[in-house]
Amino acid sequence: MNNKKEIFGWAMFDFANSAYTTNIVTVIFVNYFVQGIVPEGSHGKTLWGGGIFVSNLLIILSAPIIGAVGDFSGSRKKLLITTCLCCVIGTAGLFLATPGAVVLALILFVISNYFFQISESLCSSFLPNLAEPSQLGKISGFGWALGYIGGLVGLVLCLPFVGDDFGPDNQFNMRLTNIITAAAFLIAAIPTFLFL
Repeated sequence: MNNKKEIFGWAMFDFANSAYTTNIVTVIFVNYFVQGIVPEGSHGKTLWGGGIFVSNLLIILSAPIIGAVGDFSGSRKKLLITTCLCCVIGTAGLFLATPGAVVLALILFVISNYFFQISESLCSSFLPNLAEPSQLGKISGFGWALGYIGGLVGLVLCLPFVGDDFGPDNQFNMRLTNIITAAAFLIAAIPTFLFL
């Protein structure tokens, strides 16, 4: 217990995946979806909420099963890597979401968000095995702090492409941020793949 490489690998997943939550769910893609993809007056916020609902419903229905499979088969790390890669692919696929492609954008978002949440859950399941119970709060806080840094790094990488225009006139740059976010997630997750 208390292997520093494993702890670093675990915490780096929070750094890595925070680019997704910041850029896709919170700041950039959500605004592009509402202002650029969904035609004006078509209830973009309601549609976005529907995408969140569907992905969360799928998570509720499947996460306990996936967790049990990972625990009983000893394949948690393989499942973590697989779900992370599926999120990265879904996130990069959001590049295809052009103005008016509402259904495609929602499908790709649901896929990426589903796999993001499952990978986050799988990574969290490693925490109790990383150190003595008295150290878990410190390790968890370290991961949480790295997550904030990762979210900021992901945002800084994408903001030059966005400016203040989330609409269809800036659609290529908005779509490009999905590829940047996917690449940032993948690259920053390499320590997790290697050390956890």
